[in-house]
Amino acid sequence: MSSVSWVAEKSASEVVVLLKNAYTVIREKEKDLTLAAEIGRSLLDNNKMLKSKYEGLLDQVRRYQIESSGDSPDETASMRLIPNQRAREAVIETLERKNSETQRLLDNVIQTNEALSQANDRKTRKLEHEIDLLRGNLDIAADKIQELEEGRKQLQDRARRSDEREVEQQQTEDKAMFQQVTEKLSTLKAENENLLTSKKTVEEKLTNALRDLSELRKQFEQFEFTRKGYDNLQEAYDRQFVHISQLNESLEEHRHVLSRLRDQGLWSPTPSSSEYHGDARSTVSSSTLQGHRLTTTAKPSLLGELEHAWHKGLQVPGQPPAMRESRSDVASSTSRRGHPRLRPSTSFAKLRDLASMTEQNLTSFYNAPSDYAMETILASAGITDRSILEKAARFLQDDEDALLEDDIDLFGPDRTGSVYGSHDLYPCIPNILSKCGGSPSSSEQQNQGVIGQITRSLRSLFRAVWRWCRFAVILTAAVMINLGQGPDAMLEK
Repeated sequence: MSSVSWVAEKSASEVVVLLKNAYTVIREKEKDLTLAAEIGRSLLDNNKMLKSKYEGLLDQVRRYQIESSGDSPDETASMRLIPNQRAREAVIETLERKNSETQRLLDNVIQTNEALSQANDRKTRKLEHEIDLLRGNLDIAADKIQELEEGRKQLQDRARRSDEREVEQQQTEDKAMFQQVTEKLSTLKAENENLLTSKKTVEEKLTNALRDLSELRKQFEQFEFTRKGYDNLQEAYDRQFVHISQLNESLEEHRHVLSRLRDQGLWSPTPSSSEYHGDARSTVSSSTLQGHRLTTTAKPSLLGELEHAWHKGLQVPGQPPAMRESRSDVASSTSRRGHPRLRPSTSFAKLRDLASMTEQNLTSFYNAPSDYAMETILASAGITDRSILEKAARFLQDDEDALLEDDIDLFGPDRTGSVYGSHDLYPCIPNILSKCGGSPSSSEQQNQGVIGQITRSLRSLFRAVWRWCRFAVILTAAVMINLGQGPDAMLEK
């Protein structure tokens, strides 16, 4: 019972280790028993063989004795043959010695066999005792193993039942969770659909907002462009007034030049009747001459009328302050120059008449040939001599390329960044005066005399008047149109 209690106190792992050790010892003992059995068997075989030999020797001895006793006469007869008694004694001693040795060997073998048998018996009994102990331990271990197996089975049953309960509980919880997840998924789907609808609505609103923003940006850009255009027009409008004052000054200078030419007797403002009734009268129409004389005679008082009308326009309500300031500045600058002013009742009527007349006659003026234009200009200046007209025509025909280059330079932009062309816009007054003064600079001019000087003076004068008239008419027409409409009317459209 002590061994059983001792085994019961051990754990399963310790019992397994003990069982493994016991099994190993049992196997070793079985091997030893097998070896001892083999040795005992071999000893038994040797004993049997020695016993058989011993019995054979005994039989031989007996037979020898019997033969010796039965054959005594023969032996005596044979002994007779032996020469002496000593030989017989030696043979007997030899046989006795062999017999004693054989007996001694037999005794040794028997003793050895008995000792081995006793040792084998003791070893066998010891091994049997150990085997009995090991069998008892093995039975105890088997019982313990059986108990452990039963406990393990019980534990497995309990674990299986608990696992089944946990699985059932987990399945119940999973079903409830699955139902909750399904409900939540349906709710999320509905919310997702609502979000998609809201997203589409927001995208539409965003698209509309972007479209409105782009339209507002375009409107803002258009407004900025319009505002910049308005500022540019205002600046151009102011520059036009300044340019009008410059044209007026140039007009006064040309009038001064013409008066000096008239004083020097280079041309007469009142032609003769024969010259007046010549070919020049047939080529110049009265309406065109009257129109050009109207423009030339109206130009001295045109700036005054424009100043008066512009100064009055500054007092009109609803105009921007910048335009009023610019107009007041231009009006004050022109008034300081001492130009006369007309009454407000006649200024706008004359402006409209002049603008309409300029627009009607501008096309016919530029579509007319150069001879007709020159004759018109000279007729308006009071020069009707046919020879002078022919010289002027030849001069214009020879200098056509030069005039084209001058036109390109005149109409093209200047090199100072100004809006209007100012390079060689008006004739150089000192050059004209020096040419009109009659100071020849070459041998050819000295040979021509007074006619050459007059021709050069007329060429310079024709060129100056021609260029000035062309650009004066163009710029005056533009100014009249702008004054008739104004930048405010353009912005209102």
